[in-house]
Parts: sequence; structure tokens; C-alpha cells
Amino acid sequence: MRLFVSIELPKTVRTRFESLEKEMKQYHFFEGRFVTPENIHLTLAFIGNVGNDQLLQIKTILSSIVFAPFEICVSSLTLKPATENAHLLWVEALSLQLSLFAQTMNDVLRDFVKTDDRPYAGHVTIARIKKITDFHGLTTFVRNSGSLNECFAVTEFTLRSSVLSANGPEYTTIATYQLRA
Repeated sequence: MRLFVSIELPKTVRTRFESLEKEMKQYHFFEGRFVTPENIHLTLAFIGNVGNDQLLQIKTILSSIVFAPFEICVSSLTLKPATENAHLLWVEALSLQLSLFAQTMNDVLRDFVKTDDRPYAGHVTIARIKKITDFHGLTTFVRNSGSLNECFAVTEFTLRSSVLSANGPEYTTIATYQLRA
């Protein structure tokens, strides 16, 4: 079972991203795939493939996390990397508490997640890019999209499974955990 831990976005934020996606699709800036609105989320930790015994351990660990609810603001549309070879289109998610929560998540799941030296960059992936067909148009659109400036309270997080298919990933929520101080 392929697992990750995420924060689900409120419907108002997902609807805003869906509108942005519809607007972008009409310009054909790139070849790739937009994330479907129901799959848009903010990843805290990618665990990867685990067996049933590990799943039980992970669920126990996650249920023991104590972290106070906090606020996140999603802001600017961004290409990553910001070159003609960009492979992701994402919206930055800003919050000091988000970074601390992601670090806490990776610390408690250290036996299950692969960590690297890069600092956590909170973001919501909007599209995966295979090939940019109009770099100037895309960068102009990104620059002119401005700040989305949508803030929301985070009161829970989820453990989800991911099954990859030709039509994109299919996510299933395994457990939801409430944040508490």
C-alpha cells in the first residue's frame, strides 16, 4: 500500500484552483495533467509502499501526535523549477506552523519516510508538466495571476493511500486525525 500524509483543502480553496485550471486550459501552455479538484491536497509526508504491519504502526504513531490547530495561506502560482524545464505548477502554502508540523511529521515517521536535505516547501500541486509549449505565455500567466490570498484553518490531517493508474492517481482516505494542543 502506497501512503502519504496530507492536509485536505476546504471546498472554497479547491473551487478557486478549479477556476484557475479552467482558465489555464484554454491557452494550452503545456502538455501534462492537471490535478483533479477532488485530489488537490497539501502533502506533509510521503511514506511510500508499506505492508499491513507497518500500516498499523503508522496509524498508532499518527494518532499520538499533539499539535495545535493553525492557519495556512495559499498564495502565488509558481513553476518548479522556474525554467523551460519546469515539471510542476504549484501554489505556495505559507505558514511557519505548517513547516513545523511537517518537520514534526517527518520526525515521528522517520523510520518510514525518506528524508532529504531540502527544507520543506509547503505547496499544493496544480499540474504536472510533461512539456511546455508556450513558456512566455505560461510565465506571463503565472506572473499576472497574482496572489490567491486564500487562508484557512487546519484542524485535522489525513493518512491516505494512492493507487497509480493510467488515468492518474486514485486516493483513499485511511484515517483522519484531529489536531489538538
